[in-house]
Amino acid sequence: MKANPLWVVFILSSVVYSYLSLSISVEHEKEIKRPFRSFLLSLFVLLVIGSITAYLTSVTSGFNWSDGVLFGGIIL
Repeated sequence: MKANPLWVVFILSSVVYSYLSLSISVEHEKEIKRPFRSFLLSLFVLLVIGSITAYLTSVTSGFNWSDGVLFGGIIL
C-alpha cells in the first residue's frame, strides 16, 4: 500500500488539510509573555547539550576535537 504514489498524495493532502483547518487566534492568549527570556533559556540549554555532546565526542577513541566541535555544532 505504501508503494502506491497515491498513498503519498493522500498523506500529504491530509497533513495540509489538517494544518489549514487549525483555528488559532490571538484571543486565546491570556497574558503577555516575555519571549526574550524564554529564548535565552532555550539557547542556554541547547548550548549546554551541544557542549556536552562535543566533549563526549572528542574524548571518544577514534575522534579528535574537530569532530567533537563539528558534531556539537550540528546538535546545537
